[in-house]
Amino acid sequence: MILDCCYTLPERPGVYYFYDNANILLYIGKSKNIRKRVLSHFYRHDETKRHADLIKQTAYIDFTCTAGELGALLLESAEIKKRQPIYNRRLRKHQNLYSWVLNDELKPILHRVDDICDDKMSIGLYRAQASAKQWLLQLIEKNELCAKVLGLESAHRHCCFNYQLKRCRGACCGRETIDSHNHRLMQAFEQYALIAWPWQSAIAIVEEDSLYQCKAFHIINQWRYLGSVADLGDTPVGPLPSFSRDSYQILIRYLQYENPVIIELAQLA
Repeated sequence: MILDCCYTLPERPGVYYFYDNANILLYIGKSKNIRKRVLSHFYRHDETKRHADLIKQTAYIDFTCTAGELGALLLESAEIKKRQPIYNRRLRKHQNLYSWVLNDELKPILHRVDDICDDKMSIGLYRAQASAKQWLLQLIEKNELCAKVLGLESAHRHCCFNYQLKRCRGACCGRETIDSHNHRLMQAFEQYALIAWPWQSAIAIVEEDSLYQCKAFHIINQWRYLGSVADLGDTPVGPLPSFSRDSYQILIRYLQYENPVIIELAQLA
């Protein structure tokens, strides 16, 4: 019976929801074609036990159509974080995201992303402080930077540990100038820097499905997804949500490869 219902789903972009008999949300997914994607769940040849359990428990399926793939991606990410479905792992909410910020002395300091000022350049996105520190140590070694100069090793050492292993060019003991070291530091960090928000206010990214005469305005501010509306008069207001690594990466990729219509909402105020 549940399989028969799948054939009535729309062949449109959107987000779909699997529920069990007790109305408990099991899984949220997205697709450019809801019907095709949902049916693929029931005809998988590489089915795992976890997926088989999901299908066995699914009693009915709901969906929300979107104006395009971007809307589906953003809505799926937001819904998973908000509603915490049992079978979604990848996009579940994380309490904190961390990023490195260079202070005025060019020393890397780890901050929660939500605590970083908008005018500061931050580097990397990490779900745990330990993985952030491991990444930084690897970056230092790869670029022959000095952990002592960066404040990560005791100042009492004459040379840093990596210099003894010939993995540091010697800014710690006068073999390299601090200016040269800092120039390479900035070059290394800029490869991984979060892109600064380039607009003066929130924006609306316009997405339109001409086949179904559907248009949506995706409201974004400081890389945070605030929601999608059919009319800009319904633009959501309120405090910014927490920074989402997933939404940031979705938006960066979309803006890099697409050329969407963007409306700066400050111009409409």
